[in-house]
Amino acid sequence: MSDICPECGAPIPEGGSCRDNFHALLLLEGENAGVPGSILHFYAVATYGLQHPDSMNYTADALAGLRATLADALDGRVTLDDIRRRARRQSDGPVRVTRRAGMSKCHGIGASGR
Repeated sequence: MSDICPECGAPIPEGGSCRDNFHALLLLEGENAGVPGSILHFYAVATYGLQHPDSMNYTADALAGLRATLADALDGRVTLDDIRRRARRQSDGPVRVTRRAGMSKCHGIGASGR
C-alpha cells in the first residue's frame, strides 16, 4: 500500500517521501558524467521545488522566479548560463529565497521580506 504526498499528490511507498525519491534521483545524477550541474539537474531541482513549495520553504517571489525560469528554459529562451546568472541575481545580497519562521506562504521578498 502506498501513501499520497500531501503536496504533489503522487503515490509514495509507505514510510517513504517524495524527498526520499528526490534525493535518490540526485544520487543517480551523480553517477552519470555530465549530469550534475547540467540543464537536466536544473529541471530536476526546479520541478521538485515547484511541486513541493511548502517543504522547500521558498518565498512567493522565489517560486515565481523559478516558475518563470523553468518556462523560459523549456521554451528555449534561456541557456544554462542564463539560468545561473538569473539565480545569482535573484538570490544576491539581502534577497530572501526561503521564508523565515512565521512568514506566510504568500509573502514576497520585497523590502519587508528581507
